[in-house]
Amino acid sequence: MELRKVAQSPPEPSIHRSAVHVSPHSGDTHRGEETLSDTFQGSYKSFSLASIPKSESLSFRHEANAESTSDIRHLTSEIKLNFGLINPDQDMGAGEVTSGLQPAPVPVLPSGQFNSGREALSQSTEAQSLASPVLSEVEACVLCLASSNKLASPSPALIYGELINPDSLGPLQLEVVPYFFSENSPYKRTQMDLVLEDGEFFDGIVNPMVKKFSAKLNLSERPGYFSIYIQSRPILEKYIAYPGDSLKLSLDLMKMDVLFAGPQSTFYEAQYAIQRERKRREFSYPRMMITSRSSSFFQNPDNIQKMESFNQNFGSELLVLEPGKESLDFLMEELRTGMDLIQPQLQVLENYSSQLSDEQIQLLQTEIWSGFYGPLLTTFRKFHLPILNSRFSPEDQKRYLDEMAVHLSKIKEFGFSEKSQLISANFLMLALESTILKAIWNKNSFYDQVEEEWEGEIADRLRSGFLSNYLSTFPNPDKVLNQYISNTRQSPWKDRIESLIQSHIPGEPILPITLMGLNNQKVTEKDLIGQPAVLYFYFSTCSHSAKFFREKLYPLYQETKNLGYQLIPISVDDDQALWKARLEQYSDSGLPNYNLRDESKSKWVNHYEIQTYPKAILIDKEGKIQSFNIRNLGKDYHSFKSGFIQLYESKIQNTKPNSSPAF
Repeated sequence: MELRKVAQSPPEPSIHRSAVHVSPHSGDTHRGEETLSDTFQGSYKSFSLASIPKSESLSFRHEANAESTSDIRHLTSEIKLNFGLINPDQDMGAGEVTSGLQPAPVPVLPSGQFNSGREALSQSTEAQSLASPVLSEVEACVLCLASSNKLASPSPALIYGELINPDSLGPLQLEVVPYFFSENSPYKRTQMDLVLEDGEFFDGIVNPMVKKFSAKLNLSERPGYFSIYIQSRPILEKYIAYPGDSLKLSLDLMKMDVLFAGPQSTFYEAQYAIQRERKRREFSYPRMMITSRSSSFFQNPDNIQKMESFNQNFGSELLVLEPGKESLDFLMEELRTGMDLIQPQLQVLENYSSQLSDEQIQLLQTEIWSGFYGPLLTTFRKFHLPILNSRFSPEDQKRYLDEMAVHLSKIKEFGFSEKSQLISANFLMLALESTILKAIWNKNSFYDQVEEEWEGEIADRLRSGFLSNYLSTFPNPDKVLNQYISNTRQSPWKDRIESLIQSHIPGEPILPITLMGLNNQKVTEKDLIGQPAVLYFYFSTCSHSAKFFREKLYPLYQETKNLGYQLIPISVDDDQALWKARLEQYSDSGLPNYNLRDESKSKWVNHYEIQTYPKAILIDKEGKIQSFNIRNLGKDYHSFKSGFIQLYESKIQNTKPNSSPAF
């Protein structure tokens, strides 16, 4: 499908999208599949960041996080705040929409100028032609080094910390994200275990329970993000750090205390307090479920009685909203009252403003505002927009769409500073969502919508962010990459798109890999070469992997193995016992089953950006990748089989198929 078509998107497969810190052993953590039409991408030409004088009081609004869908179908998603529980069995349908945009007044922050002090980046690196094979590993390294040399070499931020971890819950881990592209993007993201040392009398640590640690945050010339985890459990998550900062941390897990000290401690205290206020609001709200009251769950009298009983008591509550008008009205009311809902967070920021710079205030304002509106736009696009045509009258459709257009126009008028737009993770997700919605309504491609609304480096950031989130959903990623990279100018955004070539454009040999067999025998990439193969990656709590294997992949192999290829299931489970115990659910004992772990797992997952499962890669007898994911070859088994045979004949047997495969 052409990148410009609006209401049509790549096929919507069932997959499992892995998050950076969600263990595959914590149950089925399905967040839904994202498929986007070629109708989106952006950065507002009229956006300017604003500074609020410290003497003024703040009065603004709400919270965010986002993902997107190309064909705008119902998704089961991790929606924050009030849309946390979505009935996965509820069919939300799909439909086309049109709307006129109507401006609306909104408080606008005084605009301020941004001067990063950064010299213009050289344009010397030419875009790689996507009609040719992927960059070689050496070429990619040269490009990366060349682009990194264009940037300044700022001082790292320094962290000194003291930890009390009475239960020895696991290793202390640090994650650094100098540039945010998407929640799951591994590009330029670094993770490391922090070395814990005993204190000594002469360093002032007299409590034998205290362990000390230190780390450097290697950021760019702009602020970036860091997080600290005990294994996969966040202690500090997505904190903004400036290059050159010095921060002291006290993490007392016995008393549940987190303390900040050092020259820039106020900036971190402010972030901690703002996050705490946001979480307090989430905690104080009822847990909400969007599902039909006629579902089997509510036909059980015991369930009704329990819910009514708990709702009458002081404590947590469950609020059930009917899909359609009731749940959409609730969302629109949140958008209408957003100023009031985020006012407590903005007041927290105001309390610290006398000790913060204007730039820091603007950046945290952007995080707060974008963090509220982004998830609401995501919820509207994923769960409500698809059913407008089927469940609402033409009059109601127009009314809702016109009101949503007003909210989008307000977002454009918020007055975020340029620097904040280039740094804030929440802003990127908000800008992607608003641009996607406008592209749908304007019947634009995302690419064209960006061209209309955004410019300069912010447009570059949106292009790279969009591809980081949705490239894997397109059947012809080479065409998409070719279009986007040709108009992306600045690093690291262009570098990011170049890195996506390696993980989405076939033609290069597979990376070195070490696999472990069921009897702990080692297998390397050399053992996979000599015969074409489908490498099927999965983990043993992903129901979508099991369904894909049983309903499509294994039946396909049984019918077409005479073509001369192998089917090689590769588990990414950390728990070896779990992998072996569930082998028959996710694979077949008659196949060569392997487990990918440790360094090889990290290297493969990061290099090929394996963020969704299942993933099935086709390699030829020389070990060169011919397709990064055959799962997208067809919605049903018949079209999947037909697409695979065409692909195999074309890429492996070098014969011309009757029609080109849809991949």
